[in-house]
Amino acid sequence: MPEKESYICIGKIVKSVGLKGGLKVNLLTDFPERFLELKQVFLFDETSDLFYRNREALRIINCNLNKSFAVIMIEGIVNRDQADNLRNYLVMIPEHSRIKLPEDKFYYYEVIGCDVYNRGELIGKVDNIVNYGSGDLLSIKSSKGEILIPIRDEFIVNIDTAGRRIDADLIEGFC
Repeated sequence: MPEKESYICIGKIVKSVGLKGGLKVNLLTDFPERFLELKQVFLFDETSDLFYRNREALRIINCNLNKSFAVIMIEGIVNRDQADNLRNYLVMIPEHSRIKLPEDKFYYYEVIGCDVYNRGELIGKVDNIVNYGSGDLLSIKSSKGEILIPIRDEFIVNIDTAGRRIDADLIEGFC
């Protein structure tokens, strides 16, 4: 059976909608239009670390898309009580279903765990990607603690997700 890591999260159920089991989903994707094309999804509960219905693919029977959320109807979820029980579940799709990006682009989850080199010297591993308001930052776990590097061309020379390596050219004092 495939592991959770072979799925990607594209949304989170935040509440029920209506009396017939509608689910309001906050969008966690740069491609919200994908919801209109989805035929099936998987639901994952972070609290229990388990998939809903033992990783059963759930058929989407209707979807309405708004700017920041979607309202979906799933076959078998037919009332408000059933929908309320799915609050906070993540909406997942198989990783192989992700939208192909241009060669010079990447999904953020692909860089987690990559080794980071500054001018050829290993400085640590990507632990997370954070944003404190000024743009996305690589959070690097190093022997000296956390290092934050802006994801900008001025600092990042190359990202090789297949080779699990990021090359940077940082100014003095960054690390």
